[in-house]
Amino acid sequence: MTMAIHDKVFKAALDYIKSNATQVDVYKSSTLVKDNAISGSLDASNYGAIGDYASGGRQMQCCVSHSSDMKDIGSLSAGSSINNIRLVNASDSSAVLVQAEVSSTNVGASDAINIGTFYVIFKDPA
Repeated sequence: MTMAIHDKVFKAALDYIKSNATQVDVYKSSTLVKDNAISGSLDASNYGAIGDYASGGRQMQCCVSHSSDMKDIGSLSAGSSINNIRLVNASDSSAVLVQAEVSSTNVGASDAINIGTFYVIFKDPA
């Protein structure tokens, strides 16, 4: 028998991310060393509303641009390859709340980083 996880549990987890992930780190290497990252600030305006996911569960959009704050957050050295985005708490960036792996993208010396939106989705196991 498969047990369903109540939507209130998923909502609480998403609320926790929304309240505590106050920084986005973009890593320029797969080693995930903090020195290899650029950071941008997050607040409640950078998250969408928590809602139903189409096939069951709950979802929330992350890194929503508010007044263009997810655009041009910094630049990396030429030839850098972006591999990971992490949502962390600014006062303790070792506590990773969300990690998203992205397709490796090479940047040039004058390129600025624009962070695209993505969804965090929690759903019952199949």
